[in-house]
Amino acid sequence: MTTYSTQISRLLEILSSYSPPFIYIHDPFGVQPSPSAHIATWADNHQSDTALATVDAIESFSPKLLYTKIINSLSRWSPSWNLTSKAGGDCWNGGEIGKWDLTWDTFVDALRAVFEQLKEKRDKSKTKRKAGEPSQNTGTVPNMILVLNKAERLKDSLSSLIVPISRLRELVRDRVRLQIFISLIYLQSMIQVTVVFVSNCAWDDISPPWGSCPDPYMIYIPQLTKQETVQHLSSLFPSQYSESSISPYNPILKPLYPMFLEVLYDSCTTYTLDVKEMEYAALAMWPSFVRPVLEDWRASEETAMDVEIEGASFTLPPDESRLVLIRLFTRSFTEGFNSLYTRSISARDYIKAQESLPAFRISQPFTQLHQPGSEANTPPIKDALALPLGTKLILVAAYVASFNPARSDLRMFGRQADGPQHRKRKTGARGPRSGSVAKIPQRLLGPSPFALDRFLNVYGALVVEHGGIEEADPGQIEVEVHSAGVLMTISELIQQRLLLRAGTADKLDGSTTLKCNIGYEMAEQLSKDVNIDLKEMLWDPAS
Repeated sequence: MTTYSTQISRLLEILSSYSPPFIYIHDPFGVQPSPSAHIATWADNHQSDTALATVDAIESFSPKLLYTKIINSLSRWSPSWNLTSKAGGDCWNGGEIGKWDLTWDTFVDALRAVFEQLKEKRDKSKTKRKAGEPSQNTGTVPNMILVLNKAERLKDSLSSLIVPISRLRELVRDRVRLQIFISLIYLQSMIQVTVVFVSNCAWDDISPPWGSCPDPYMIYIPQLTKQETVQHLSSLFPSQYSESSISPYNPILKPLYPMFLEVLYDSCTTYTLDVKEMEYAALAMWPSFVRPVLEDWRASEETAMDVEIEGASFTLPPDESRLVLIRLFTRSFTEGFNSLYTRSISARDYIKAQESLPAFRISQPFTQLHQPGSEANTPPIKDALALPLGTKLILVAAYVASFNPARSDLRMFGRQADGPQHRKRKTGARGPRSGSVAKIPQRLLGPSPFALDRFLNVYGALVVEHGGIEEADPGQIEVEVHSAGVLMTISELIQQRLLLRAGTADKLDGSTTLKCNIGYEMAEQLSKDVNIDLKEMLWDPAS
């Protein structure tokens, strides 16, 4: 199986030897770090024998900009900007070249001058090199590498330059024949120039139709595997924090980071495989993930200060506690990434929102109040009471659907021809039979998930009886219940964590399952606001 690392190793191995004149890298996924970044790192380690120019085809939308960027990068020239001059900047002049950024011919002459300059510097470094010290380059001449990112944009802005750039090594051929005596054969000296196109499009999509371009050496960049993604993101862990700091990026917590990234990767692959998006999500979610560990550290530090010990020792949690962390935060990974990926909330606001939630310690026993999505993490009752009347009715319907069995809907909300049917609610608490197990009330078991179709039916029944449209046509009621406003309100309640998704974060269709996330006290208060007796709506009043 061809992986990203093997393809990058293959690319660098080709550049280290006698590289081909034209290389085309097809990167359809936009993998990070990009191939041009690896080439730049490799070129930094071979500065004495290699000159690199990395150009973005979006920025270089004119021939003059393209020529200037290439020549200044290959000659390692930093332009000095002069605001009083008409030219605006002082670019590389090459001694006696003069203006070289006007036409293709002057650009090629400038490339030859840059090559001669690099060759002179290389020869001088050879004379200064100690005897017996090996050279880094196996070739006989310096190698100039030109990398064009977003090469597909050349087809729109500089289509006439695709052919000459792909044949750049041929066009900058030295005019002077150097007589090199090898087996009585005179060879022609050629400037070593390698052109590398990096694009997310296939070569057939941007190459000219008349076939004037040479066939490039093709390299296909596959998508990063899970191991490569986790390894890359782990390498971005900050290293400027000390081991005595109570910080999410304490070096002691670094062994915990790959495990966190593996769980995050499994949660994110449903939405995207972009490494940049995963890096953004990891930056926002990591502080809340290790917050229970940091709370333990703060408690141990306070204890050490009380007993007048110089400093508390910070350690990683045991393996059992790490598994508990993963179990508690798995659902929050999916919900958090859904908001971060769509930019509904920024990373900074997400971190602040998580810091405002009640904190707990990893060493303490976990209860229902500590779990993400429990009633401890829902908005206060006074905030929920400020909701619109229609939203309150939706929450009451969600509570009824969560605590009533599905088989009871027809008895509780069915209608007769002459009006609403009298509810046949479960009455009395029949004792358990001998030898049977007593049934636990639904309120102790917590809310159960319900399908969206069932919820809309319950909501429609409440609208008919308590929404002031008793005489409305059934078709009008159906339109009202399934309107876009109701679905948008459900989405807003999910973002406010008054409703929770019980399944995957799919679209709001019939397969979506939800769960009510409000307590009985809040549901009772909301039902009073809409003139509903909540106990009459529940199949088992004890729930």
